[in-house]
Amino acid sequence: MNINLNEIIVNQQPNQNISTRTFRTITEALKEAKAGEIIKIMAGNYKESIVITQPGIMLTGPDDPNEEVIVENNNEKSTIIFNSVSARISKITIKFSNENENSDQISDFSLRTQEFSTFMSKQSTRSKGVDDENTSNKPSVYSQFPSRANDSDFEKGFGRQGTNSKFSTSIAAEKLSNINTGGNANGGIILDDSESEQDDENNLDQKSVIQMNIQEQHKGFLNIQRESDSEDSDDNISVVLNIKRDYPKRYEKPKLFRRVRFHKSAILARSGKLQIDSCKIYSSTYGIVVERNSSVVLRSNKFLGCKKTAVLFNNSKNSTIQNNFISKCFHGIDLFDCENIKISSNKIGNCENGIFSTGGGMFKIEQNDIFQNNTNGIEIQNQSNPSIISNTIFKNGLGISISKNGLSVISRNEIESNKTGIKIADESSQGTVKKNTIFSNNSNGIEIVNYSQPLVSNNEIYKNKKNGCAILNNGNGSFDKNDIYENNFSGIAIQDSSNPTITNCTVRNNQESGIVIFANSSGIIQKCAIFENHLYGIMIDHECTPNIQQNIISANKKGAIQALSGSKAKLSDNEMKKDANCNLM
Repeated sequence: MNINLNEIIVNQQPNQNISTRTFRTITEALKEAKAGEIIKIMAGNYKESIVITQPGIMLTGPDDPNEEVIVENNNEKSTIIFNSVSARISKITIKFSNENENSDQISDFSLRTQEFSTFMSKQSTRSKGVDDENTSNKPSVYSQFPSRANDSDFEKGFGRQGTNSKFSTSIAAEKLSNINTGGNANGGIILDDSESEQDDENNLDQKSVIQMNIQEQHKGFLNIQRESDSEDSDDNISVVLNIKRDYPKRYEKPKLFRRVRFHKSAILARSGKLQIDSCKIYSSTYGIVVERNSSVVLRSNKFLGCKKTAVLFNNSKNSTIQNNFISKCFHGIDLFDCENIKISSNKIGNCENGIFSTGGGMFKIEQNDIFQNNTNGIEIQNQSNPSIISNTIFKNGLGISISKNGLSVISRNEIESNKTGIKIADESSQGTVKKNTIFSNNSNGIEIVNYSQPLVSNNEIYKNKKNGCAILNNGNGSFDKNDIYENNFSGIAIQDSSNPTITNCTVRNNQESGIVIFANSSGIIQKCAIFENHLYGIMIDHECTPNIQQNIISANKKGAIQALSGSKAKLSDNEMKKDANCNLM
């Protein structure tokens, strides 16, 4: 290794003092380091939890690829924690290796109000030397959720008892005082509010948790109490509690939020600029958690075996996730309320979900390989507005799932051998699906459902095991200039009161009919070429009312159009040739 005398060296070998600034541990080196200095770490296994507070610090491993630096943590702390600093990590293997499964099992739980209150009451009695009349140390009520009877307060937020201040969905300036599982999978949560009630990053202790949200699934009031700090408390545990507001029935669309999650992450970064490159991150619950951050760059890293999420960004922006390999994690990449994030040239596979995003603004997903994820390759919810461009998406559950979304653009992707290629649902309006190749999926190539109305244009859709396009359950949308062929069912299926507009499409050589219209559906089919399908060019079921005009319908094996009794189709200016018949039954 080439040594710069101005660098700080970390070396576990006692007889190799390479410079006067050589330390046995990374923690010791960080205490010595000044802003902007480089800490070069010699090969070895460092069992430490590191908190970085100096700005401009760089941690780097050996230049020799045959030498490896492992930073491994086996307690409840995140392995590396960044607090409001600019820093870089390079060429380091980072692990979280806690084998205690009890603490991990307390994630994803919810309790009834009575159970939770009973549990918290037991927790409050554990404080030693606490006098209920002592206002300084007594287990005080930290928060109280308003009753359902007070819907105006419920809509506004969750207020502290006796004050007008409210919980936000991301309360950052709170310190985790204690987590005590007591050998029970439904272990305890004790929160300790700081002296300041302001959500101010300047008030954060260096060992603060990165995010505090509240999950509320209960009726009536819910009290969360706190204990006084103890010497044994572990402040470095990172935790996210997410809101679920269970609205009264009169609210038509209850909001859906995430489950309770506990961070036992390899890397924890909050506020500041951070670059992590050429690192291996594995055996953690979370690989890296980025909270309220901008200008974060994750490049050329490997994330393996994260029990929850490899890369989690919350309320962050202007960052890049590039050329990483992510495998065998529960989620590959999660974005919550983020904008201007660029996810490019990554390989994300063998996870439950490849990429998930909810909330936030515009961001890009481009030139990634997303493969063999069990549920979704890409899932977008709740007004995230991504550009999904030039990705290869194959052998996932759903290739791309879009719901409750606004301005998504899905373009130039190759979407192959998923259960369904693309599904757009739940009033996802104004999105665009264009110039994609969608083929050999095990169900439908594209599904449009539940009042969604995207523009689907210039796509090649073929050899899907069911329909090329399925517009279902009040689906809408505009389909223009698509080439739809050789699908095992029909080229386009319109069902369940759906009402799309289909123009200038080529629908050919499908195993059943070119276009089928069922179950009180309607729509416009105009200026399409529909030919050489194995049943009919267009099949219209009872009670359907499509407008079919100016199409060329030819050489379909059973006929041009079959309109069953009771259908009310409007046919005009269609050209039917090569002995194709119009059958009215």
